[in-house]
Amino acid sequence: MDRLQVPSSEQSRLIGAVARLLSAEGHAVEQFETHLSWILVAGGLAYKFKKAVHLDFVDYSTLEARRFYCSEELRLNRRFSPHLYIDVVAISMEHGEACIGGTGPALDYALRMRAFNQGDLWSRRVRAARLGVDEIDQLAGLLADIHSAAAPAPEASDWGSMEAVAATADETLRGLARLCGQLRDRALLTPAQLHQAEESVSIVAEWDEARRCTVGAMVEKRKASGRVRECHGDLHLRNILTTRQGVQLFDCVEFAPSLRWIDVMNDMAFVIMDLCFNGQEALAARLLNGYLEKTGDYAGLAVLPYYLVHRALIRGEVALLRAIEQADEGLQFDETLAEGLAYLALANRLTRAHRGAAVMIMHGYPGSGKSWFARNAVAVLGAVQLRSDVERKRLLGLKSTERGRPTLYTPAVTEMTYRRLVDLADMIVAAGWPVIVDAAFLQGWQRKLFTELAVKSGVPFFILDMTASPVTLRRRLEARARQDMDASDADTQVLESQMANAEPLTEQEAAHRILIDMDCDMGTDAVADFCEPVRQAVSGMTRTPRERSSAHACRQFQN
Repeated sequence: MDRLQVPSSEQSRLIGAVARLLSAEGHAVEQFETHLSWILVAGGLAYKFKKAVHLDFVDYSTLEARRFYCSEELRLNRRFSPHLYIDVVAISMEHGEACIGGTGPALDYALRMRAFNQGDLWSRRVRAARLGVDEIDQLAGLLADIHSAAAPAPEASDWGSMEAVAATADETLRGLARLCGQLRDRALLTPAQLHQAEESVSIVAEWDEARRCTVGAMVEKRKASGRVRECHGDLHLRNILTTRQGVQLFDCVEFAPSLRWIDVMNDMAFVIMDLCFNGQEALAARLLNGYLEKTGDYAGLAVLPYYLVHRALIRGEVALLRAIEQADEGLQFDETLAEGLAYLALANRLTRAHRGAAVMIMHGYPGSGKSWFARNAVAVLGAVQLRSDVERKRLLGLKSTERGRPTLYTPAVTEMTYRRLVDLADMIVAAGWPVIVDAAFLQGWQRKLFTELAVKSGVPFFILDMTASPVTLRRRLEARARQDMDASDADTQVLESQMANAEPLTEQEAAHRILIDMDCDMGTDAVADFCEPVRQAVSGMTRTPRERSSAHACRQFQN
């Protein structure tokens, strides 16, 4: 992406004048630069200027274009973070001094925002080991709400079609090929580094060509079903932060509608990929599961791996382009260059990623810790969790937190729920993901549905058998009822009924059992130990689960 020659010295002088104005008002002024913007931060506010550049993907070279795109950025980002985005202000010169929002002729425009601490950025938080599961859960809910509220792309538009997806992928691959040539010409890479970069791009290009036919049909099907919507479009960790107002998103793509009118799973892929890039696979799995539980968009798993690869490529391209600019400007570029190469290496690895499918079902009474164990096993195995309590209510058009509807638990609704669960599990396994079905599975016919699914799919099958004493079960259910925060409606009365009518595992079923004693508190490290037979099976090492005693695993238990 070569920058065209657009005079910017006048814009630089104007921004310098604004900085002096803010300083004269008694504010300490900080200046930041991105690929497309300059930002001045002073007095708790940030002024973001579009660079007067004309690139092959965006044109900010005219005053009118910068005014328009500042307004678009304000409009679009208020969907995500209304607290951050204030207004667009004209910059003029009056009596030889810069003026913000004055009456003179506008010489440029700035987007005015509330400033934030750079340490609040997720890119900083994750490196400082400060990013927590509460923030991940909040982001999952935020994105689920935003995506659900957004209108689907018009049928007549090309947005989100396989043609549009392929065009973006092709442009990224061409751009990377050009960048590799520029890096070679400038001798910015060692021969080994250059070989690594070119090999990664070549491998991804070959993989992409082989995948397009299969992925294309799924991409088109998802557009027809309304999954292409106006999203963020640039959802990496540097565009997410946590403030006192909670998790907030900013800096979405405003200059190219085709880059933000995308499949919602393409939007999700960016942040999932970036969490993985930063070594946070467990948080990535939690985010994905939280989002899927709230949206029910399990069909998106079929296209997610494709989007993960290309999101890594895009971050690699941006970093390498910035490294070249830094080198040309005489700035330190080694760190940016290394980041770009690392993203390309991740894209390469993702083309070969094989997590291995498996069918796992929970088994146990209410209060035995099934949901807690499943949620933590997801992080260990990179699996997808299906919750009967959530899917039962989704079938009837209810929110997961709605309570006390007797019709939810009739035999007919229960059968409908388990058949819905097996359909979803079939979809997840077919997409190549391991699935954990979080339900009681106290009747033989319920377990048989999933045994048959595993046999049909040719994947390992496990029963995660959760045991706890009646005293412990009742105590947990009473505590959960007081909190009233879980999707489950089960109480002690339900427990007594289930204990009286449960059908025990058969000898054949017990051969697939991993026995987990949940009568005492368990730590997350013990979950990994219990998941080891599954991990080995999906890795092709063994398909024989073994029962394990968990008496040693008495640690902190979370209901």
